[in-house]
Amino acid sequence: MTFRFASLTALTLLTVSLRAQFLDPNVLKKRNPVDAWPTYHGDYSGKRYSELTQINKTNVGTLTLAWAFKALATAETATNVGGPWKPGDPTYWGGPSDTYRIAGSPLMVDGIMYLSAMDRAWAINARTGQQIWSYFFKTRGGHHFNGNKGLGMYGSWLYMVTPDAYLVSLDAKTGKERWHKQLAPIEMDYYGSTAPLVVGNHIYTGIGGDALDIRATSKPATPKPATSSGSGTPPRKTPATPATTPGPTNTPASTAAAVPGSPSLTIRI
Repeated sequence: MTFRFASLTALTLLTVSLRAQFLDPNVLKKRNPVDAWPTYHGDYSGKRYSELTQINKTNVGTLTLAWAFKALATAETATNVGGPWKPGDPTYWGGPSDTYRIAGSPLMVDGIMYLSAMDRAWAINARTGQQIWSYFFKTRGGHHFNGNKGLGMYGSWLYMVTPDAYLVSLDAKTGKERWHKQLAPIEMDYYGSTAPLVVGNHIYTGIGGDALDIRATSKPATPKPATSSGSGTPPRKTPATPATTPGPTNTPASTAAAVPGSPSLTIRI
């Protein structure tokens, strides 16, 4: 997958500081910050609007290609690999996928762009398009047709949601996985694709699914075919889930988890 970005010759980006890669939480409180795009909508208004005026209707026709970035990441090529799946583990609901797309908004902080796709993330130099790091998540499966809507950021930490309903935290400087936490059981057909929202020292996100509730009176589920891990590993067998399997009716409407050394996480599901 190749991305093409256009820019004016006179456009000046922030000086890239690889040692910084830190988002001051106060930036998130600003209305239309002009030196960063620190959250999915740009700011908390949800308008997805920038007040920058350097590019306008009088000069937009002069934009030319500045650079192109090929967004690739597999278990063999990524600079960082994480996730819960291990050889021999089953996968669910279609399993991993080699096909992915950029479906969300990149973040831009300190001259670094942070991109994400299903089970993948990248940091690139916003001035040159040079990759700084890449990340690959070894998924347990889940629906891989929804895309990934983007990342959240707090300080020097990034957050992303995976198709198998995990919340993952990465180090923004290195791309190394800090931890992954399960939001909901993949066995119950839950999945995730949202961009986490940072508010104060909390991370808000959500999941979708639990289609098993509407399958309870249907015929038994048909076994899924074996699927490839998409990373050069042997095919994984996807177990069928009986149609009579109950949904997680005892799952609380809200789950909170505190992680030592990180902001508190409040997961709304």
